[in-house]
Amino acid sequence: PLRIAVEGLSEGQEYYRFAPVGAAPGGRPLAGEWTRFVLQVSDLPTDSNESLRLRFDMLGPGVVEIDELRVFDLVLADSQRAEIETLLDQMEHDLATGATANLLAAVDGYWPRFLQTAVSDEQAAAATRRLAQRAAREAEATADQKTAEQPPGFFDRVQSWWR
Repeated sequence: PLRIAVEGLSEGQEYYRFAPVGAAPGGRPLAGEWTRFVLQVSDLPTDSNESLRLRFDMLGPGVVEIDELRVFDLVLADSQRAEIETLLDQMEHDLATGATANLLAAVDGYWPRFLQTAVSDEQAAAATRRLAQRAAREAEATADQKTAEQPPGFFDRVQSWWR
């Protein structure tokens, strides 16, 4: 049993939000392999002078390994991400087919307006850089895999004999 929590003080009052994990009552089951877990807190204190701590409380015997901890000020649920991806696919299709009216209506929709309000230009640029780096790593891994899968050709065999 594990509890992931955010704690601190807010306006002189104790602030504590948590999510039960594993064998804790109501907890999300833990798997034997690595998995992503999101602790989404929507009412963080807004006073910049307050300090917050992230806690991992083991409530019983067991071992939990934690790696690659990230803190974001905006995290979307999987269903919300799927909605945005569907919207982007439709917008790309509308752009490619010249459906300008549909495209303009979509740009004025909920998700584009929400993201414009909630995400700064710096955050968008950082996300773009992370996506480009991930795409480059994946392309490199794919190229390495293809190279490893190709059987040696005639010239490769002759070259290996010559060496």
